[in-house]
Amino acid sequence: MDASRGRCESLTGRRILLVEDSFLVSLSLARMLRVLGCEVVGPFAEVGEARAAAIERPVDAAVLDINLIGGSGAAVAEALAERQRPFVLVTGYAPSVPLPAPLRSAPRLCKPVEEHSLHEALAAILA
Repeated sequence: MDASRGRCESLTGRRILLVEDSFLVSLSLARMLRVLGCEVVGPFAEVGEARAAAIERPVDAAVLDINLIGGSGAAVAEALAERQRPFVLVTGYAPSVPLPAPLRSAPRLCKPVEEHSLHEALAAILA
């Protein structure tokens, strides 16, 4: 991390799709992503819009909530997987809660998300 600028060089310029239905959580995540040097695509709160963005917008990775307006983030995860785009899950659910198949292999961050945890998870999936 470049302390003088508050950015992580490994994430600088990366386009991150943000999919989160809570307005306040999406604001917080977007701020963190920008501090890390990412370009934020979104946020998207509704399944259909988020899935369309995952298909149509050029992104390097995504930060994806499990529950969205209109359904599950699994549909968005499938669209990302089809494009071979990695994603990190953000959820309020305990780690013991089972997830739908398209979401199981992704790193999972529990809300409230801390900036260093978001950085580590994104750096890992983008390495």
